[in-house]
Amino acid sequence: MKKVTPSLFLLREAVTSIGVTRLRTLLAVIGIVMGVGSVILMVAVGSGSRQAVDTALAKLGTNLIMVSNTPSDFRTLRKSGFARLSLHDASMIAALPSIRDAVASTNSQSAKLTAGMYNQDVQMVGTTPDYFAIKQWKFLAGNSFDDDAVRLNRRQVVIGSSIALQAFGSPQAALDHIIRLDKIPFQVVGVLEPKGRGMDGTDMDGIAILPLGVAQRLSPFSTRSGIPLILARARSQEALIPAMQGITDYLRERQHLSPTDNDNFSVRNLASLVKTASDTSRTLSLLLGAVASISLVVGGIGIMNIMLVTVTERRREIGIRRSIGGSQHAIQVQFLLEAVLIATLGGIGGLLLGIGGAAAAAQWVGLPVKIDMWSVVVALGIAAIVGIASGVYPASRAARIDPVEALRTL
Repeated sequence: MKKVTPSLFLLREAVTSIGVTRLRTLLAVIGIVMGVGSVILMVAVGSGSRQAVDTALAKLGTNLIMVSNTPSDFRTLRKSGFARLSLHDASMIAALPSIRDAVASTNSQSAKLTAGMYNQDVQMVGTTPDYFAIKQWKFLAGNSFDDDAVRLNRRQVVIGSSIALQAFGSPQAALDHIIRLDKIPFQVVGVLEPKGRGMDGTDMDGIAILPLGVAQRLSPFSTRSGIPLILARARSQEALIPAMQGITDYLRERQHLSPTDNDNFSVRNLASLVKTASDTSRTLSLLLGAVASISLVVGGIGIMNIMLVTVTERRREIGIRRSIGGSQHAIQVQFLLEAVLIATLGGIGGLLLGIGGAAAAAQWVGLPVKIDMWSVVVALGIAAIVGIASGVYPASRAARIDPVEALRTL
């Protein structure tokens, strides 16, 4: 007959014991399953969101600088109003030593686009041809309008890929066709490559880009207040800070600001936005994981309660085992093994639930998810610790039961 080691015997007894009380074991396992699954799913959503933000910002380039005619300080806005920017300012900024190129742009605004049966609200932007190079946007068909179109206010438009596909069936079919923006006709000269959704969730493929002057005429407020936005690109990441300082110095002189006046404009770069967005997403991931970990604690309390009930119900068994020579250590190890096995089963179930939930969230809800191995390891590690911690007291209590009293009372 094959000899069974004490450790293997205790493990087999633990498996048999939790198998006898299946319903009770299942209830304890569910608590751990929900805890581990929640931790993995929440961290996956947070990590996926952070990766999506990083990817979106990387497409724009971290050496991109945004110059707005709106001051960052609300008190300055009330006191001094908007800065008045112009095409001349964009050309002067482009001539700065640390700047590679700069382009004037309107803010994005909604417009009704109609083309045949297509009738949708899209985002409309007015700018100059260098806008596409600064944004690093490429074309599926056609090309950008040229400088003459800007100078002569020609009604030409570059549209996003989703507009071309829905309105005309293909990017090539859209070229030279007439579309209407707020009932004004425009000729399609280019179709952009797909870009997905932006950082704010808007569809970047549902966009219409016009020559600057034409777009300003469609927005009377934009004409009165000058150009609201200038996009500039530094020559390198190292030149980013000198470029921003050069732009600030130029605009302060241009706006006739004294040394004591606050800037009535704002100069921002995407590098700081990248860091802020990444830090925020990382904090969110940790916060979601910490909140989900509460479920693990609750699951651990459930295991402890069930193990305490089990100790009470099995006093007779414990008394018999002690009376025939069973040691306190063996009884303590067996009950501890039962708690750890319950937590392990819950950890495996939670792992499957978390991965399955992340896949479902990505497939059906469209949430960006990313399963981090560290979150899996941490969740399973916490589950194991919860199992040990919740089993120590019941196991110790079982080991201290007096065999004589156990046999007498039950």
